[in-house]
Amino acid sequence: MGAIWVRGGDLVDGLAELVGFKLGIAVTADELSAAVARTGYGSMWPDDRDGIYHYRSEEYEELVAVVLAAFGDPDAQRGRQLPVLSVIRSLPKELEPVAMEVIPMVIEALGPAIAATPGGGVLDPRPILTTVKARYGTQGERIALQLLAEMNAQLMVSPWGRVRRREWPDLAPLRALFATEATTSPLNAFFDQRFLDYLHANFDDIDSINWRRFEALTGEYLHRAGLAVELGAGRNDDGIDVRAWLAGNPSPATPLVIVQCKREKRKIAKTVIKALAADVQWEGAVAGLLVTTGEWSPGARSTVNSRAYPVGEINRDSLRKWLASMRTPGSGGMFFDS
Repeated sequence: MGAIWVRGGDLVDGLAELVGFKLGIAVTADELSAAVARTGYGSMWPDDRDGIYHYRSEEYEELVAVVLAAFGDPDAQRGRQLPVLSVIRSLPKELEPVAMEVIPMVIEALGPAIAATPGGGVLDPRPILTTVKARYGTQGERIALQLLAEMNAQLMVSPWGRVRRREWPDLAPLRALFATEATTSPLNAFFDQRFLDYLHANFDDIDSINWRRFEALTGEYLHRAGLAVELGAGRNDDGIDVRAWLAGNPSPATPLVIVQCKREKRKIAKTVIKALAADVQWEGAVAGLLVTTGEWSPGARSTVNSRAYPVGEINRDSLRKWLASMRTPGSGGMFFDS
């Protein structure tokens, strides 16, 4: 394996540029340092920007994968493994002989397939998969598909190439997630996909995002659930942060759901639930949602149950599931056309 000698400042700047290129997020040196420290790889971080550091190639690749994973790259964990070994280790013993024949067959076929693909185009894996299936059946096809996915994941996180998942319309500064009140995105309706991926990887940071961004996150989830969504005014909204309608039946019709968002750690008291239930009745809505980064108090749940309030609970665990459902899926782009 090779090695590199690099000035600390150049390494940090290069990693920041790579995060911007691969993930579309603008990060500072301090944000990079904090992210690496959280992962347990702090010993690999250059403390002196003017110092000269030595990294073996595999160490540098590992550091890049750690950094990309810290900022939400969905392929970073898979990309740290050698594709062939990753496939073989995942298979039951009885399929290893098939894999030992399928893997070289796929690798040999990739060269001509890449050569036949126009520059910058998406390689079509279907001819390779068809050939493999004809010889080794469905099991062989699945092994080939997994190998291509693992190779694709490695390409996505590799620091040596210029492969990335998409062309970004801009660079989204990470600090904007915490400091600004934007409720629209160049990528999604209300909440930027890059920040969804970041929060999926750094869930506890949800406690610190801007309160208005938290409302936008809720709106984004409901929008993806197929509802027509309208965010409240933000301030002076009488406690209703989001209204949602069945698609095709938007405002000013009676909303299907009204939502109150509470980005706070303290437990939600029953008085909050009572107020939301009253708002549901006032608006003529079918139901209300109380979305919180914390939890409901036992009294709040008891009140909802005993009085049959049409109010649903979205708590911290629910938010974690929301983010998992909205994150970018891994290994796309290079081999798999949408």
